[in-house]
Amino acid sequence: MKKMWKRVSILLFTTVLLLSALSVTAYAGTKKVTIRNQGFTTSRAQANKARPVKKGTYKVKLGSKGSGYLKFKAPASKTYTFTVSSLKSKRGSCLGYFYLMDSSNYNNKTYIGQQKVKTQGGKTVALRISDGYRAKRTAKVDQYRSSRYGKLYVPKGSTMFLYFSFYNGASFKLKIK
Repeated sequence: MKKMWKRVSILLFTTVLLLSALSVTAYAGTKKVTIRNQGFTTSRAQANKARPVKKGTYKVKLGSKGSGYLKFKAPASKTYTFTVSSLKSKRGSCLGYFYLMDSSNYNNKTYIGQQKVKTQGGKTVALRISDGYRAKRTAKVDQYRSSRYGKLYVPKGSTMFLYFSFYNGASFKLKIK
């Protein structure tokens, strides 16, 4: 009986140790970033002031105006998935959208433009998201969802601009993979 109790206690101790190590690892993988308040622009020079992000998971906080940019430079040529979820606001319900934008040249000036991306229910440029107040469970493109992803092929070295605009400001989780 003592041998069995000893084995069970060792097994329990090992399990607790592993679970605590996993929870610390999961928390350590999330980075925090605050987006500067910035209105919508098509000027690459203006959007280029955005904070850079890499592949990974971020806890993002928008400023009081509720809009701004992040920029992502592709380390390899592939289809990337940008997912926004866990939208929260300290001032009541929150809803809005995000765009994935890339740059193009026109009359020797560089502009950024919205890209049509693959998402739940089809393709769109405006990825609508809500904290649950107006979120729908259906997969229609034009409806608000509590979690929304956009998939887009990005060539190596290209810079994508992620524009976020949320009513009532917001904090949310952003995952890039």
